[in-house]
Amino acid sequence: MSCAENEDLSREVEELRNQLHELRVQLTFGLQRFSGSDEDIRFYTRFPSYDHLMAFWWLIEPSIHKMVRVSRAKAAAKKNEDVSHSRMSGV
Repeated sequence: MSCAENEDLSREVEELRNQLHELRVQLTFGLQRFSGSDEDIRFYTRFPSYDHLMAFWWLIEPSIHKMVRVSRAKAAAKKNEDVSHSRMSGV
């Protein structure tokens, strides 16, 4: 293999690595993707910056296991309502 062929292949490998990196970034949707842009963080979360968002997260993270999603709470309330209603009607 000649030196020129080796350089061509090295450039092609580098280009393919860059393409792979770009594809991985496109496929990864996470807050870290937007951490460099306060404008994006503000758009998606309404927090003024990534640092503010992370400060809030660190504050609530210890308690997240106690949180209940609204849909789960509504389903539980509806179930209790149905049970109470059926008891009252004698069904």
